[in-house]
Amino acid sequence: MVVAWLAERGIAAQVKDRYAAETVFVQQAVAPAGIEVVVLNANQAHPARQLLIEHFEESPAGRQAADSSGPPVEAVCEECGRTATFTSDKRGRVEDCPYCGAYSDVPE
Repeated sequence: MVVAWLAERGIAAQVKDRYAAETVFVQQAVAPAGIEVVVLNANQAHPARQLLIEHFEESPAGRQAADSSGPPVEAVCEECGRTATFTSDKRGRVEDCPYCGAYSDVPE
């Protein structure tokens, strides 16, 4: 998705598996460890980085990270029914329940 998003902005990039024995370019729906986006023209690396930073800052996750000093949020685990308290930077994420280990949706 990042490669396509950058291409829409005129920046050529590819997905690369940095742990492969040779340089292998792959297209992955899910990015496992070692998969990275490589900007093909070194002169476009800085503009690509700036675009990505600006996009992240405007995203819900970026806004939450910027406002991590907000009040804590409580989430009720659907598995065990207990209420856990999470820091505000966890809003809108899926976290492990500290009591039973099941996935727990932290509300926005």
